[in-house]
Amino acid sequence: MLDVSKEEPFVELINKQLTTKKRCVLAKNPGLPIKDSHPYIIEDGSSYRIEDIEIIKEIPLASNFTIQSVELHKGAVSGATICYVFGSITLENETYPFCVSWGRKNAIENSNWVFPQSFWQEKEYDQEFSLPEL
Repeated sequence: MLDVSKEEPFVELINKQLTTKKRCVLAKNPGLPIKDSHPYIIEDGSSYRIEDIEIIKEIPLASNFTIQSVELHKGAVSGATICYVFGSITLENETYPFCVSWGRKNAIENSNWVFPQSFWQEKEYDQEFSLPEL
């Protein structure tokens, strides 16, 4: 595990109030959570089919949330590096700690990372980012 919270593009997101820009849901992590302290995911249909997950709540558009940290983890079986975003969202006076995977390493062309549009972005980044190796 490697904390990359102070790296671009994450440094501009950490501990700032962000707002959902897409329809999304709060759900139980369908697998084993990366951290037991973050058992939920926020899903907009880009990682899981909404029909295939246990939905806890619909998240209204323009809901506020924060991202506390971003970490790189290496898959035990695949050896692939995965980027996880850890945050929390408060809905109806209850706070839910969540984890979402975001981005992929562009290993074919180079070792930079690309980040598709996420549920808090108006548009995706139009550049690649260099992150430390795990």
